[in-house]
Amino acid sequence: MQRLLHEHRIEKILVVDDDFGLKGLITVKDFDKAESFPHACKDEFGQLRVGASVGTSPDTDERVEALIRAGVDVLVVDTAHGHSRNVLSGSA
Repeated sequence: MQRLLHEHRIEKILVVDDDFGLKGLITVKDFDKAESFPHACKDEFGQLRVGASVGTSPDTDERVEALIRAGVDVLVVDTAHGHSRNVLSGSA
């Protein structure tokens, strides 16, 4: 595929549905990344999984909710004192 794209100087491929509505775009870099990082952790849509960390501050609940709404895949509680009351109650 990459050879064919290179021969015809094609850098991008449009992905369309049956009604020719644009659904996505595949670039030469997408092929390069897939080849360079074959074990990248991706979701069911082929998107890289995203992780985020949160502390144990008073606004932690709001931050967690915002991250979940944004589509984060993994949340980590980041603290230097894992035995503290805030960590234990916040992760329950």
